Amino acid sequence: MGRQAVAGEFRLERWAPLLAAGIAFGLHAAPARGTYYKRSAYLQLISSQLGVDILRLFNVPVFLKGNIIDLGVLQLHVAEACSGISYLFPILSFSYIFAVIYRGPTWHRAILLVAAAPITVLMNSVRIAAAGVIA
Repeated sequence: MGRQAVAGEFRLERWAPLLAAGIAFGLHAAPARGTYYKRSAYLQLISSQLGVDILRLFNVPVFLKGNIIDLGVLQLHVAEACSGISYLFPILSFSYIFAVIYRGPTWHRAILLVAAAPITVLMNSVRIAAAGVIA
């Protein structure tokens, strides 16, 4: 009785989902090297295109060729560092942790996980567009 009061009762069916979530999080935290570069290049192109679309909303004359945004007198190069993948993994990690901890309906958790990537790409595109407006 005294041991239960101090340590609590360990039941595998209670802790198994949290243990599985921790293992899945650990596997997500270390992506494969080739996958990282493929995702980075893809996100770089998407961010460039969305950034140009946002600039066009502000009536900024702009031309996109690959990852180079041509503003006429100035060219902006969207580098690999601007792909948004450096923001994507931390935001996905936080959304995963919050989805595991959150006690609401399952569809709320799914929306939290699914919305993390588009929000990251959109905010990165806004950052690129802001650099184009300031330039």
